[in-house]
Amino acid sequence: TTGPTASTSRRLAQDHQTQTAEQYEKTGKYALAAKQYLNRARAAKTPQREHYQLKAIDMLLRAGNTAYARSLLDTVYVTGLDISYSVRHSLLAAHIALNDRRPGRAILLVTPLLRITNLNPEMIADIHWVHAQASLALHNNISAVKSLILRERYIVDARKIEDNQQDLWTILESSPPGLLRSELDMAVDPILRGWIELALLNIDRGSNPYGLAKGIEQWRLNYPGHPASTNLLFALAPSPNALTTATPSNIVLLLPLTSRFEKAAQAFQDGFLSTHNANTAPTRPDVTVYDIGEDPDLISNFYNIAVRDGANFIVGPLGRTAAKKLASEQSFGVPTLLLSQMDDRINLPRSVFQFGLGPEDEARQVAERAYLDGHRQTVILYPDSPWGKRTQQAFVDHWLTLGGIVLESQSYHPLETDHSRVVKNLFNIDDSELRKLRLSTVIRTKLKFSPRRRQDIDFIFLAANPAQGRLLKPLINFYRGYQLPVYSTSHIFSGHLNPVDDTDLDGIIIGDMPWMLVHEGRIRAMRENLQRNWPNKHTRLDRLYAFGMDSYGVINHLKRLSSNPLARYNGVTSGLSMDRRGRIHRQLVWAKFINGVPKLLDLYYSPMEEKTEDKKSETEDTQTTTSDPGTTGGETGLPVPETPGATPAGT
Repeated sequence: TTGPTASTSRRLAQDHQTQTAEQYEKTGKYALAAKQYLNRARAAKTPQREHYQLKAIDMLLRAGNTAYARSLLDTVYVTGLDISYSVRHSLLAAHIALNDRRPGRAILLVTPLLRITNLNPEMIADIHWVHAQASLALHNNISAVKSLILRERYIVDARKIEDNQQDLWTILESSPPGLLRSELDMAVDPILRGWIELALLNIDRGSNPYGLAKGIEQWRLNYPGHPASTNLLFALAPSPNALTTATPSNIVLLLPLTSRFEKAAQAFQDGFLSTHNANTAPTRPDVTVYDIGEDPDLISNFYNIAVRDGANFIVGPLGRTAAKKLASEQSFGVPTLLLSQMDDRINLPRSVFQFGLGPEDEARQVAERAYLDGHRQTVILYPDSPWGKRTQQAFVDHWLTLGGIVLESQSYHPLETDHSRVVKNLFNIDDSELRKLRLSTVIRTKLKFSPRRRQDIDFIFLAANPAQGRLLKPLINFYRGYQLPVYSTSHIFSGHLNPVDDTDLDGIIIGDMPWMLVHEGRIRAMRENLQRNWPNKHTRLDRLYAFGMDSYGVINHLKRLSSNPLARYNGVTSGLSMDRRGRIHRQLVWAKFINGVPKLLDLYYSPMEEKTEDKKSETEDTQTTTSDPGTTGGETGLPVPETPGATPAGT
């Protein structure tokens, strides 16, 4: 017998490479898959060579290596090959343009592809996805919705259809009501009209579970056969009959009204009771407020008294320490909404829910936002305080989970006013100055010198209160960080519009609740109706007022939220959802300080719409002015909300 020929051995080796690459691709090891596809391409002839090269580029993009994918795509020539190769080439180029934050180019690349027939459904779906993402980046929400509607026609997998609809719904929820109503007047496509009417129904009646459920029943009659999934419709509201069993008749509110946190407790109570008083439903529950005082060790006594007095739903206590104390001691005889969030080590019954304004959830959302905006490498500035450490740790943990890199993390003293040394350390300016000193010593000549910051930073996460932010952002600008995006939590915004002082915050992107950032539509009407004579409007306490409003409003939705992870409650603190541990999460809205005022941004706003070469211009011998170019577009206590640098509270 004779062994395999050389050609047979080569073919077997090549088949093994292909199988290995495909296995890596299936298991999400995209960088390894790219390497195998490139190896396979080197031994292949046209058109197989180009096929494997394009596969490798696709894997590189999935692995996050846009730079390598871009350079490799420039070497792939598809002229003269089947048109599907040209389509794949253009589609990959469009993905690269999206990653480079060049949405206009992405649309130019995919628009001609929409006119090509006989493409496979998966490719057509991808073309529509790119068009949708580019439209979002250009703030054209309706165009993005239309693209996702078209995309669904070419998706077979039920889970992918569900995900596509959730993306579509998220865009609609984030769109201004005026834009939706204007489009509804012009829309002819019944599927688009159905989606827009459903979104407007949710906006207009989202805080009224009975009205929303009735409205959805009528919507179903108006749009029979509409593709909106049953899961998504149930996530908005179950049937009216299901709601009647979820309403408690006697609610007790546990608040520290006679304590050093009385202002926070009073603001929460005002928001809670104003919403209760506006409730005209015949099944409106009774509400009783218990003052739990200063001592968190007494919280279990107050809870048991409330149950003995006939409470069938308890809200509170307000305060991180008291809530943690109750969670560790109490068996919870009735459904309870804790006004704080516990860590995973505390196991609670399914009838106990958690809702808070702690900084950890906001820090995690900042991480997600920055990652969606295309950033991967960050530096962090945070106050050396318990609040600052909690915020920094939550951000770091989540950022690393997302796959991001923390280059440097520096703390600053919350009571000092000169943070120059901290910012210089963060940017490695001191290293640049040391190099200059050494060089001038060696050559014995006085050098004309402009210090250079490190060049590997994508963005800065800044944890600060308004006063600290007004000191730190100008320093960031001065030390050549003016072109770096800066992200922060809501704590950097006082709640009061102060364009003179807050000009120093220009360029900072923040996540906050709609109650603080939206000044039109439903929220404006609610402010006028409920807050007309309230003395603390547009202050830090205003967030506690909104927290009280949503803590009342969400009670009738707890069963719905807990039964469906896609379910949302359209509150004033944000769109609310719930995880499997009963923790309620807020979906923040985003704004950027421009001329001292936080201006709302679109959902998928990217701080750099077009790729620039700004970083390359920052060299040691280049003088640059420090101006921001801007863009359009102790652990005891309560949330006041928490003031970074002060004794933190935490919910």
